[in-house]
Amino acid sequence: MTAFKHAVVLLPMLAGPILAQKTIGLDAFHNNEAKAPGHYAWDAAYPGGFSELGKLIRGMGGELRTVRDRVSAKTLAGLDVFLAVDPDTPAETAEPKYFEKAEIRAIEKWVRTGGQLVLLGNNKGNAEFERFNQLSSRFGIEFVETKYVDPQGASKITLRSEGAILGKSLRAYFVDVAPLRISAKESETLLSAGGTPVMSLVKHGKGSVVALGDPWIYNEYIDRADNRQMASNLLRHLLRVPPGPPVRLVFDNDMGNDIDDALALAMLHALESRGEAKILAVTITKDNRFAAPYVDLVNHFYGRPAIPIGMVHGGKTPEDGKYIRPVAERPAYPRRLKSGSEAPDATGLLRNVLSGEADGSVVLVQVGFSTNLARLLDSPAGAELVARKVRFICAMAGAFPSGKREYNVYTDIAAARKLFAESPVPIVFSGYEIGENIRYPAASIEKDYAYVADHPVAEAYRAYKMMPYDRQTWDLTAALYAVRPAAGYFSLSEPGRVTVDDEGKTVFTPDANGNHRYLITSAEQRRRTLETLIELCSRPPDGLSR
Repeated sequence: MTAFKHAVVLLPMLAGPILAQKTIGLDAFHNNEAKAPGHYAWDAAYPGGFSELGKLIRGMGGELRTVRDRVSAKTLAGLDVFLAVDPDTPAETAEPKYFEKAEIRAIEKWVRTGGQLVLLGNNKGNAEFERFNQLSSRFGIEFVETKYVDPQGASKITLRSEGAILGKSLRAYFVDVAPLRISAKESETLLSAGGTPVMSLVKHGKGSVVALGDPWIYNEYIDRADNRQMASNLLRHLLRVPPGPPVRLVFDNDMGNDIDDALALAMLHALESRGEAKILAVTITKDNRFAAPYVDLVNHFYGRPAIPIGMVHGGKTPEDGKYIRPVAERPAYPRRLKSGSEAPDATGLLRNVLSGEADGSVVLVQVGFSTNLARLLDSPAGAELVARKVRFICAMAGAFPSGKREYNVYTDIAAARKLFAESPVPIVFSGYEIGENIRYPAASIEKDYAYVADHPVAEAYRAYKMMPYDRQTWDLTAALYAVRPAAGYFSLSEPGRVTVDDEGKTVFTPDANGNHRYLITSAEQRRRTLETLIELCSRPPDGLSR
């Protein structure tokens, strides 16, 4: 059995389906390009395919269907959403199939009785307009046969969402989009550029129609800006599914030993701004007095100064490190903690936070040593508390399936052994090899964080090592999986058990009854993951913009 097939077993347990018994149909009759087989198809994994959108829908519990015949009441039966994308032109296929009057009548009736239609066109030269507009005009929508160009002459544009349907102030990225003309009485502009509608929703009877002059969320661009999250939000709206709850998490780290801890914290703040995560507390396993003040000032920078911070006592690595002290000592960054001694004990804070949460609702993101979580298990009824309150632990630890000693493990071998052996909940490991092969670029630090003169993460990155350098993303990958386990950035190993030898090396032993798995990545997954990490880490706090 492959790692991907094993992954399917665990992901629904961690993510939870939200589109159960909902079916999304994709038109493969009017879009069936002979010169580009699989273009905009569910199973096409190349840049022009919709395989990533398909994974998103399946990860939400939805069912995919491909409509290969002319549209009729029969082909639309059982569909909750019908997706018509970029119908063929004579340049794309010898005998293009155009929407006919009978099809248009069937679609109009289906929408009127509650169907949700999504029309994704394309720009002039890459799309069929006349017949597609015969369909869209039934709903008061016209695709304008041109390419939108902004005042600077650019056809690559980033637009902010304008309402709750796509999400709070999210950013959509487009390349070569056709604008819209809307004449419908009941319409809502979802995205606009210079006052011109780019994406609109029109109500029609009991259903609605979403129109956009671009295929938008195909593989090449689904992870640019906030496209994936906006697509998820749009599907939720069309299917009348309430927004999923944010992932409630504790971020346990060794802030100051490596810059990836700081980047991971910035990313988690971005995910909370997007409504995907809720940081319940930050606990620290580096026993240095500047670690907690640095975390505190980062939390202040992102507008969340009240996040509780817990500090290890009698822990490992008491040295200053390279960036937490110089950044924390600067008056440019407000904070309430002067020293880690002012922060409560991490174990006690973990107990208090978990006790106040619903059963099975918390994810523990451990990207430092296992000290705090091992002590939590050792505390009175600690293991029972974890078993009751925690969904799973995502740990940046080890190297898999077996390999070199990894820092987070060998720095506190006893704690790692205890946690791995006694955890009552599943552990997903992001091993050394994952972050080693996905490196955060210095170019992003120089360009994407310049929206403010003093940025505590960018300054820390520069202080950590002489620029320019591209740093491994060890901690970021664990945090990303913790919040988006079903997004397809990673595959999972088969189940097994992880043990630690006397040198601090991890060994994975397959076991069908084991509750450990480790992340696996392909070259394409690494590309997508890096794009996502850059986008999230560099997202400005709410109220600021690039």
